[in-house]
Amino acid sequence: MAERTVSARPESYDKIKNVISVLTLLFSTVFQAAEATSETTAEYAPIRSVSEALRLHDGDFKKELPFEFRGTVLTRADSGTFIIDDGSGSIKVNTHPCIAADAFAAGDRVIVGGLAELPSEFEGKNRLIARAITVTGKGTVPKPVDAALADITAGRFDYRIVRVKGTVTAVFQDEIDPRVMFLTLLSDSTTIPVTFHRTKPHGITDPLRLLDAQLRVTGICEPSIGSWRIFQGHGITTGLDCGKIEIISPPPADPFDIMPLDLHKDLRPDHIPAMGRRSVAGLVSAVWGGNNVLLRTDIFKLKTIRVHLATGQKLPKCGAYIRVAGLPETDLFTIILSNAIWRDEPTGETSAAAEAPPVRLTVEQLLFDEKGAPQLQTPYHGRVITISGTVHSLVRDPPTGARMNLSCGHHVIAVDASGCVGALDGVELGAKVETTGICLAETDIWRPSAPFPRVKGFSLVLRTPKDIRILARPPWFTPRKVFVVLAFLIAALAGVGIWNRMLNRIVARRGRQLLKEEIAHAKTAFRVDERTRLAAELHDSISQTLTGVSLQIDAAERARRKDDRQMGLHLSTARQTLANCREELKNCLWDLRNCALEEPDAEEAIRKTLNPHRGEAELSIGFSIPRSRFSDSSFHAVLRILRELVTNAIRHGKAKHIDVRGESDGGGIVITVRDDGEGFDPGGRKGMEEGHFGLLGISERLARLGGHMKIDSAPGLGTTAVISIKEEK
Repeated sequence: MAERTVSARPESYDKIKNVISVLTLLFSTVFQAAEATSETTAEYAPIRSVSEALRLHDGDFKKELPFEFRGTVLTRADSGTFIIDDGSGSIKVNTHPCIAADAFAAGDRVIVGGLAELPSEFEGKNRLIARAITVTGKGTVPKPVDAALADITAGRFDYRIVRVKGTVTAVFQDEIDPRVMFLTLLSDSTTIPVTFHRTKPHGITDPLRLLDAQLRVTGICEPSIGSWRIFQGHGITTGLDCGKIEIISPPPADPFDIMPLDLHKDLRPDHIPAMGRRSVAGLVSAVWGGNNVLLRTDIFKLKTIRVHLATGQKLPKCGAYIRVAGLPETDLFTIILSNAIWRDEPTGETSAAAEAPPVRLTVEQLLFDEKGAPQLQTPYHGRVITISGTVHSLVRDPPTGARMNLSCGHHVIAVDASGCVGALDGVELGAKVETTGICLAETDIWRPSAPFPRVKGFSLVLRTPKDIRILARPPWFTPRKVFVVLAFLIAALAGVGIWNRMLNRIVARRGRQLLKEEIAHAKTAFRVDERTRLAAELHDSISQTLTGVSLQIDAAERARRKDDRQMGLHLSTARQTLANCREELKNCLWDLRNCALEEPDAEEAIRKTLNPHRGEAELSIGFSIPRSRFSDSSFHAVLRILRELVTNAIRHGKAKHIDVRGESDGGGIVITVRDDGEGFDPGGRKGMEEGHFGLLGISERLARLGGHMKIDSAPGLGTTAVISIKEEK
């Protein structure tokens, strides 16, 4: 009984344990579903404030996220963008094309709804696209906030209407969008870009005349101006309806009437860009690249400064004395004036000293020290040097000017001739030349993140066409010319091969045509020959035989009244003649169907011709003459002669055995036909008067072949016929 109690308790325990497991699993599933639903709801919950939109990052959503918030429209632009402020912050919103342009105005209190989209490839921030705007009332636009440029760059007034002051240090056109102009404002060593559209010039007729003017600019402070330059930084946009540009202090009447460049005092690199525009006078040593000038001034004790001209400025001529006004920068070696303008300057007492004679150098002397260790010799920057080398590459491009690369040993130096037209005329690849010009050290502009700008190398700028002298013309067998010649030869060989193949095809096709024509001609000639031969056969045998029959009948008609016996002889002869004619006609018809002429073996052809006519007689043939020694017409005549002899031996001689032999005999052919028949008397043989035309036909055929026949026979001794034929040549 105790055992049953023990066994029952574990069974109840297992049931309770199973129920608890099922409840736990169900609770866990419900909790996870609720948590997932909560996360999904949070993920797709709309953005309710500007502060949330400003904190939005790309990782917060996959593609699109709805937003809806209330606020006041601070300002709007013709492009469809506007700035809205809801108290928690301000942000720029783009309008969907479905929204009318006059649906709202600056100062309206609105409810804005739409989608936040991920940025495109050229945008740095998420975009807000307004698809619905409801105007709920009319408010007031806040007044602009006066701000310092340092506060702008610190991000304290993003998407706020601000008013700033500063001096214009640069004016240039946007190369991406020609409708946009940029101003660079400077104040307290801080610079920011200001954009304005040409469609809204704010009373500005000549933007370049704003250089060195004191301006008050009202606009929207944006973290990034324009969607293309996503890392441009803070700036002010005046393209909205709140934009305004006011001139506090106009620029000097003379744009060159500004502070001169003074480097007698020590300057830090970060102080040089903050100096504002400066002017300097000097002698133009070199011009290149369409907007670069190297200026040699006396205040630098014959040292040089580099000038980057503003857009639209023409290049001065080498040797001219000019005054330049621009914004100072530095590469730690010299001062660079950027966005500069220039004018001719009278030399007076400030004329620079005479130029020093050129220094003859090699590229190795520019790149290495006296011991051969790598060391860039930057003191040669701005000096006139002479370098010789071989033209490695050559470019004559009108937009960017002419330039070439000189190969000097294992090194290459760039030579710029864009400032002197025609300097590279007559220069060829592979030519050895001597060039004299201004040595330039190619360096980067200093910036705080690069305390020591990199020196990328040296280049040479030509001043006049006389600065280049050709020492030796390139050899004829330059690699390029050899390549051209090889390419031409390969093309010629390919052309010859193709032409030869085409000719072979044409010749083969024409040959096949000619062969077909020759075969057709041969067939036609053979048919004509056969018809001619058949006509001759019919004329020589049947026609003559029928003529003989006609004569015998006429003779019988004449003898009918005088001698009946004579008439019977004539009629018997006519009957015999008609029988021979019938036999001859049968032979002619048989010849038309006979294929013996096509047989390549002469003996086999003779056998095929004689077998149908031998009856029960035994026939033996030994013919050792090749078929090729006979023409078709000659061999046909031989076959007819042999058939006539064999037929006569069987029909008239009652022969039981016939032997046919053929062999060559010197310059002729001898054919012998023997039989064991009854024989006959050759002198008393019957002729055509008795209706026998066989031997006569044989004689006529042999006469055409140039041969003759000899018959040896006697009654009871059989017959031997020997035929001699001259061999054809």
